[in-house]
Amino acid sequence: MENKLINSVSLKTKLGLVTAIIVSLTVAILTTYFVINSRNNAIKSTKKQIELMAKNSALTIAKKVDETLLKMQLHADYSLMIRQIPGNKREILTQFLKKELINNSAFQGITMTYGHGLFDKLDTLYAGKPGYYTDGRLNVYWYRNNNQITYYTDIVNFEEELKSAGGEWWEIPRDTKKTYIAMTIYTVGGKNILMLSLSLPIIEDSKFLGVVCFDYQSDFMQQEAQSIKKELFEGQSEVTVVSDNGIFAANTLNDTLINKNIKEISSGQSKKMSDNTNAEKDNFRTENDTLYLSTPIQFAKYDNPWAINIAIPYRAIMSEVNAQLFIQTFVGIMLIFISVVLIVFFITRLIKPLSNLTDATKILATGDLQVNIQTSQNDEIGILAGAFQIMISKLREIVTGIHQGAAQIASGSLQVSSSAQSISQGASEQAAATEQVTASIEQVFTSINQNTENAGQAQQIAKKAELGIIESQKAANTAIEAMKKIAEKTSIITEIAQKTNILAINAAIEAARAGSFGKGFGIVAAEVRNLAESSQLAASEIVQLSEESLSLSEISGKILLSLVPDVQKTSQIVEEIASASMEQNSGVKQISMAVHQLNTVTLQNSATSEELASSSEELVAQAEALKEAIAFFSVGNTSVFSIETVEKNDNYLKNEISKQKTILKDDSNKPSIKSNIQGFNLNLDSKMEDEFEAF
Repeated sequence: MENKLINSVSLKTKLGLVTAIIVSLTVAILTTYFVINSRNNAIKSTKKQIELMAKNSALTIAKKVDETLLKMQLHADYSLMIRQIPGNKREILTQFLKKELINNSAFQGITMTYGHGLFDKLDTLYAGKPGYYTDGRLNVYWYRNNNQITYYTDIVNFEEELKSAGGEWWEIPRDTKKTYIAMTIYTVGGKNILMLSLSLPIIEDSKFLGVVCFDYQSDFMQQEAQSIKKELFEGQSEVTVVSDNGIFAANTLNDTLINKNIKEISSGQSKKMSDNTNAEKDNFRTENDTLYLSTPIQFAKYDNPWAINIAIPYRAIMSEVNAQLFIQTFVGIMLIFISVVLIVFFITRLIKPLSNLTDATKILATGDLQVNIQTSQNDEIGILAGAFQIMISKLREIVTGIHQGAAQIASGSLQVSSSAQSISQGASEQAAATEQVTASIEQVFTSINQNTENAGQAQQIAKKAELGIIESQKAANTAIEAMKKIAEKTSIITEIAQKTNILAINAAIEAARAGSFGKGFGIVAAEVRNLAESSQLAASEIVQLSEESLSLSEISGKILLSLVPDVQKTSQIVEEIASASMEQNSGVKQISMAVHQLNTVTLQNSATSEELASSSEELVAQAEALKEAIAFFSVGNTSVFSIETVEKNDNYLKNEISKQKTILKDDSNKPSIKSNIQGFNLNLDSKMEDEFEAF
C-alpha cells in the first residue's frame, strides 16, 4: 500500500520533497552548528572577560597592599638607619611616623615596636612613660581618631598585653620572619570599615629586632568587588575576596559577612558563594548551574595568596546568547522558506520538458510512430528530448525494415522447404544403396574371417612342430654330452683296471719271494689280476659302444639342426598369412563400420531435411505473426508482404513431407540379403561410431 502511494506521487513532487528535505537539513545543520559555535564562543568570551577582570582586580588589590608593604619596609629601613646615629633618636622616629599617617588618609594607625634593648640603650629612661611599655622598649603608636592624629599613651606590660589582646602581630613575624596580615572591623565616622593590619618584621643581619605595623583601610576591596559585579551581566554576578585563612575581605552578596570566616556561613548562603579552599586558582568550575572562577592575589613578601572569587549564573551568560540564537534560528527558517520557494520555481521549469516527453511517450505507447518532439533547451533534458526524437526516427526505420524482412523471410522459407524435400528424397535413395553395399561387405567379411581362422590354426600347428624339433635337438645334444661323460668315466675304469693288474703282478712277485708264507697271498693276487683283466675288457667294449652311439647322436643332431630353419621359416610364413588375414578382417570391419555410419548419417540427413521442411512451415507462420505484430505501429504508407503464395503451397508441402516419412518408415522397401554364410552383426553401437566423423 505504501509503495503504491509512493509510486503515484509525481516526479515534480518527489524532486521538490527530496530537494526541500536536503536543503532544510543542510540549513538546519548549519544553523545548529552556528548556534552551538556561537554558544561556545560566547562562553569562551565570557570566561576570558571574567578572567581578565579578575586578574586586573587582583593586580589592583595586590598593588595597593604591596605599596603599603613597601612603605612599611622603608619605615623599617629608616629606623635601622637612624638607630646607628648616636644620641636619642626616638623623637625623630616618632615624628616621622606621625607625618606618614598625616600624609596618607588610608592609614588608620601606624605602630613600630622594638624588642627590649634592641633599638638603643635608653629603655630604662623611658620605662613607665606614657606611650611606652613598662620595660621602656621603643614603642611608637599613632592612630586616627575622628580625623585627629592621636598618640597612644597607655602604659601596659608588654607580655601581659600579648597574652590578653592576642600577640599574633608580634609573635608570627618574630617566629617566621615574614609579614603577617590580619583583618579587623573598625568604626570610623560611625561606619564600620574593614582594616588590614599589616605586621612587617624588622630584621638586621638575620636577627629579629621588632615590627612595624600599619592599619590600612581595605574598603577598596569591597569597592573593587562591586565594580566587577556591576560590569558583569548587569550585576547578576557575585564577587568575593577571601584571605588565605578563609576570611571574607569583600562580599557583594552580603557585606555583613566581611571579616567572617567562610566556614561560619550557613549552608544556604554558602551554595551561592565560591569557596577558594575547594577550587583551583585560575581555573573555572561549574556547580549548581553557576560558573565559578577563583583568581589568586599574591602579595609581596607574603607566601599564602588570597583569592578573588567570581560566581555567574549560566542563565545570565546565556541571556545574550539566546538573543543571538533567536536571530540565527529566525534567519535559518527564512532561508529554508526562501529555498523551498526557489526549489519549487526551478523544479517547475525543469519538469516542464519532461512533461512534454511524457505526453509523447504516451502517444508512442499507442503505436503511433509519427510523433515529433520539439525543445529549445540545450541542457541534459534537451539532449534527452533530442535523443528520444532520434530513437523514434530509428524505430520507424526498424519497423519498416521488419515489414520488408518479413516478406523476404516468407519467400526464403518456401525455397528452403523445397530444397529440403529434394535433399530428403536423395538421402532416402542413398540410404537404400548403402544397405546393399553393407550386405555385400558382410559376405566378404565372412569369407575373410574364415581364412583368418584357418591361417590361425595352421600357424598353431607349425608352431607346435617347430617346438618339437627344437626340443629333439636339445635332447640329442644332452645325449651327446652324457655319452662323452660315460666315455670319460670308462677310461677312468680302464686306467683303474691297468693299475690293479700291475698291483696284482707285484703282489704275485712278492708272494713268490715269500715262498710258502706268501702262497695264499699269491692266490689272492691271481684272482685280483683276473678281475682287472675282465674289467679292462668290459671297459673297452663300453668305450666302443659309446663312440658308436656318440657318432649316431651327432649325425641326428646335425639333421635336426638343418630342419629348424625350414620349420621356423614355415611358421613365419603361416604367421604372416594369419596377420594379413587379421588386417583384412580389421579393414573390412572399419569399412563396414564406415558404411554403417554413412547409413546412419544418411538417415539423420533425411530426418534433418524433414525437420527443415517442418521448420520452414513454422517460419512462414512466424513471418505472418510478425506481420500482424508489427502492424501495431503506424509509420505511414509502407508496402507489406503477402503470404498468398505460402497458402497455395501449404498443401503441397504437407503431402511431400508425409510421402517422405512413409518411404523412410516402410521396411518392405529395404533390400533383403540372404546368405548361408554366417557373418558378424553390423549393428555397431554408438561408441564405435564416435571414432568416425559425421557429416
